[in-house]
Amino acid sequence: MKQEIITALTFPRTMIESQRDLEQCPYPGLYIPKNLKCGLCTQRFECTWLYSNDEFVASAEKDDALLLDALEFAIHYVSATAIRKEHDLRTCACEICTWIKQAEALLNCL
Repeated sequence: MKQEIITALTFPRTMIESQRDLEQCPYPGLYIPKNLKCGLCTQRFECTWLYSNDEFVASAEKDDALLLDALEFAIHYVSATAIRKEHDLRTCACEICTWIKQAEALLNCL
């Protein structure tokens, strides 16, 4: 089940990376945990999540609870995107809505 969660986090990682506005970022999207500018940035939650869940982090060694937290954040983030785009989860079969349904099913199995 752990590997399924790790795999499921790929889609939101790509989405979050592509949606961040880095024009004002003095660190080209690199999150620096103890940096005051990062701590005050409006995109700190996305950057914090990416910092903790990027493709180079040893996710397989992570505690199950941390992976579940990462999945829950991702579900909320992707769901907010679907809502902003006015998608109807009950009927829409786009990539975003399909991922949400699969991720929620995965979460409910745990």
